[in-house]
Amino acid sequence: AIIPCYKEAPEVVRASVIAWAAKCSVVVVIDGEQEALRLPELELDQVTLLRQETNQGQGAAIRRGLAYFLAQDLNYCFTVDADGQHPATNYDQLIEPLRSDKVDIVFGSRFMTSTSASRIPSLRRAVLRVARSFNNFVTGLRMSDAHNGLRAMNQAAAQCLLQGKEARMAHATEFPLLIAQSSLRWREVPVQVRYTAYSQRKPSPLLRIPALAVQLLRLKFKYERR
Repeated sequence: AIIPCYKEAPEVVRASVIAWAAKCSVVVVIDGEQEALRLPELELDQVTLLRQETNQGQGAAIRRGLAYFLAQDLNYCFTVDADGQHPATNYDQLIEPLRSDKVDIVFGSRFMTSTSASRIPSLRRAVLRVARSFNNFVTGLRMSDAHNGLRAMNQAAAQCLLQGKEARMAHATEFPLLIAQSSLRWREVPVQVRYTAYSQRKPSPLLRIPALAVQLLRLKFKYERR
């Protein structure tokens, strides 16, 4: 499980790491200075800390984790947000399609069941639906949840995503673009996302829409020219 971390509350990161470490090995990519994570609670055999001295963005941090995963010659990896939104109880439904060799990458979706969708705060749900339509236009894939950071993949998919260049939030669209241009198999599965008071204190996604829209159109143009 690859958990990119930037300026998150240490107690939230620890709880997520410990939960996922009960299911699989974990690599935390600390994307910039966060000394508070140098704590005994994370000194577990199945937990590795990788540090990037300066903040490079979530996309860059995930690719650092993917490179580490491939170097270990393991079978599967996950990408998990560090803010506690992705409980480890999602492990089984994400990994089953990979173990049965039905797909190469699995995207978690909050919109495949009405129960999960209803738990998303109303403003965020509206923004995500707009983002989904725009994302599908850019990538050509019909996905129900465009910007869910919870994914699982095999080595072939990790190799594919490692070719990405987007360092920050546009990586969430670049990943499906890379999959669309490959012969890799993909699927969405319903997942549970936990919205806490802490996770909702992050800046409103509305503030990022204009800049992200420009980035995504640039991405579409770049990949169409390949």
